[in-house]
Amino acid sequence: MSTEGENPIEKKIIVTEDGPYFVLGGLLLVHKMQVVSEYGEPLAWKTEGARELGECYVLCRCGNSHEKPFCDGTHCKVEFDGRETADTRPKAERQVVLPGSEKIIVRRDESLCSKSGFCGNRLATIDQLVLGADDPNLRSQVIAMVERCPSGALTYALEAGGEQIEPDLPRQVAMYLCRQLTDLSLPKIGLLFGSRDHTTVLHGVNTVHRLIQTDRALFDQVTALLQSLRTP
Repeated sequence: MSTEGENPIEKKIIVTEDGPYFVLGGLLLVHKMQVVSEYGEPLAWKTEGARELGECYVLCRCGNSHEKPFCDGTHCKVEFDGRETADTRPKAERQVVLPGSEKIIVRRDESLCSKSGFCGNRLATIDQLVLGADDPNLRSQVIAMVERCPSGALTYALEAGGEQIEPDLPRQVAMYLCRQLTDLSLPKIGLLFGSRDHTTVLHGVNTVHRLIQTDRALFDQVTALLQSLRTP
């Protein structure tokens, strides 16, 4: 624990050899749960709570702890092998393009996929929707699925050779709220979000405006945030 007058511990996560994660610097441990429809379809993430655990705590990496998410030393008993097995090629080499519309180019990096299920619903998967994405309604569903992907496995571009757009929805929602609730200009909002360019802010605001037209769950969430922030 750092005391007054001492330099604070650097915020970082250390991956130990064949052992757990050491989390340093007083980082919050946030617990999130999926919000699902009556059909079991993932719709969004809900924050269940955030815990302050001091300057250092240890998280399980072997998957066998009886006190998850914390390490209880079981990795020693099961002789956990923590050697790197991930595909370390450049992302561009790992990605594959989903066949379909020329109006949206979706790429998937399967090595990053966390199987959270946001890339489909009870009616269709993203692979099927991309095939019909000349239709703006289907295209907006594809974009919503990519925006919700928590692992970064999916990206999209709006034309062949265009810039790949990765999920950035939480920040974009915050930008949209600033635009709705304040008189700040786009450049000033950009300054609040790490000196983002005004065109980045405009893209974020327009993305949320587009998504809430077709995504009822996101519309309800944004509406609730607006009402909450407008309440004295």
